[in-house]
Amino acid sequence: MVQTGFRAANGNRMIGYRLLPETNPIFLWRTVTNRTRPSRSLREGLVHLDGTLSECVNFAALLGWKHIVLAGVDLYDRRYFWLDGDVPRAGDTTSQAPHRTAGVIDSIREWQRRFESDNIRLYSYNPRSLLVPTLPVWRWN
Repeated sequence: MVQTGFRAANGNRMIGYRLLPETNPIFLWRTVTNRTRPSRSLREGLVHLDGTLSECVNFAALLGWKHIVLAGVDLYDRRYFWLDGDVPRAGDTTSQAPHRTAGVIDSIREWQRRFESDNIRLYSYNPRSLLVPTLPVWRWN
């Protein structure tokens, strides 16, 4: 998946410099920033709220996934997987405060309500995630 449009500098750069293997299929999507509800078709684009999480959830729902498990979306601190230990991201003062995209929690709560009519369920993989009061923890059956 590669975002398109003017705001998609890295995606445009990867395609322009041919950094993606030609044998790999590419799905290009358009970001929708002026909506809060998930889009109902890929033609509309994917809705972007407080972070790319919303686009990923929107995409999974449009592909027909009925159980969407959010793994790595902990939000209780500002660490990133590519940084060592408690090293904050450049320009950040701490790794211990809630993640800067934690505002997505309210949006995910609303999307969960909307998805219920389509039999789509959202889950958190990490029981410590700040999403847990909003979403149930995924349990393997």
